[in-house]
Amino acid sequence: MASRLPTATRLFYRFLGLHSFLIGLFPFFIPVFLWRLGYSLADISGFIATTGVGFVLTLWAWDRVHKTLP
Repeated sequence: MASRLPTATRLFYRFLGLHSFLIGLFPFFIPVFLWRLGYSLADISGFIATTGVGFVLTLWAWDRVHKTLP
């Protein structure tokens, strides 16, 4: 008989699945939400560009830390 995962592990994997699903929805729903709040297309595009630049800078910083740690 196959053993079941402990309750804490199953709960953790459920959390990870839900978290990944929600993170996947944010790139679509945040611009829609901003549009409904009355932001212009230029404002929404600027927001997307700013988050993209922040992501690239964070990757660069992580790479620098990763290379300096043993």
